[in-house]
Parts: sequence; structure tokens; C-alpha cells
Amino acid sequence: MRHVAYQILCHHENYDGSGYPNALKDNSIPFLSRLIRIVDSFDVMISGRPYKNLMTKQDAIDELLKYSGKHYDPELVELFIEVYVELEIEVLTNQMDKCD
Repeated sequence: MRHVAYQILCHHENYDGSGYPNALKDNSIPFLSRLIRIVDSFDVMISGRPYKNLMTKQDAIDELLKYSGKHYDPELVELFIEVYVELEIEVLTNQMDKCD
């Protein structure tokens, strides 16, 4: 359980080493931490918070791409966007099928 707690703690690390709490960089950041960083950031962007205005999904994707390699693992950003877009298309297709 301790290793999971550490990975959650490290989700504030930035890919370029400018994050916290340990200023980890690149692949020295645990994989799960790098993934949580992207998913959590995207959720904040599209859901809004008192400290962060709501963004459109496209603006959130653009933000991930803008900070890819700085805040986020660039390979995971590309994969996240690819999977997210595929899921969005699947959801829309299923909704359209229900309307027929």
C-alpha cells in the first residue's frame, strides 16, 4: 500500500523536473504518477474548480498538448488523447444508434 501512496504523492511532479515534492524528472516519475497527472489535470480542466475556470474538451486537449514535455509525459499525452477521442466517438455513435 505504501508504494501506491508514493505514486499518488508524486502525481504533482512535472515531466521537466519542475514539480514537487521531489523534483523528479522524466521516467524517474513513477508511471502511475505520470498517468494520474494527465487524467487529474484533464478532469480539473473540463469540470472546473473554484480556482480554475471550466474549459471545453478541445481547450483541455490543447492545454495538455501545450504542456506536453513540460508538465506531462509527451508519450502518455498522445496516448491519452487518442484513447479519449476514440471513446468520445464511441459514445456519440451509441447515442446516435439509440435515436434511430
